[in-house]
Amino acid sequence: LVAQAALETGWGKYVAKDADGSSSNNLFNIKSGSNKDYASVNIMTTEYIADTPIKMNASFRKYPSFEQSFNDYISLIKG
Repeated sequence: LVAQAALETGWGKYVAKDADGSSSNNLFNIKSGSNKDYASVNIMTTEYIADTPIKMNASFRKYPSFEQSFNDYISLIKG
């Protein structure tokens, strides 16, 4: 889990932030998708479509703590 969080955030350097600068505490860059049960932050990200990098805005889940980020990731990979 630590290795995945390190990979996704550059060892914690690039955790998504809200417009007010507050951390999303999202260590795994889990997108919000259509699930509105979570608070979210919108950030510019690069997606690869047919091997072509495209910059776009995306919505990522925002957690009250790193612990909840870990718990949600575990739940996601279990399910």
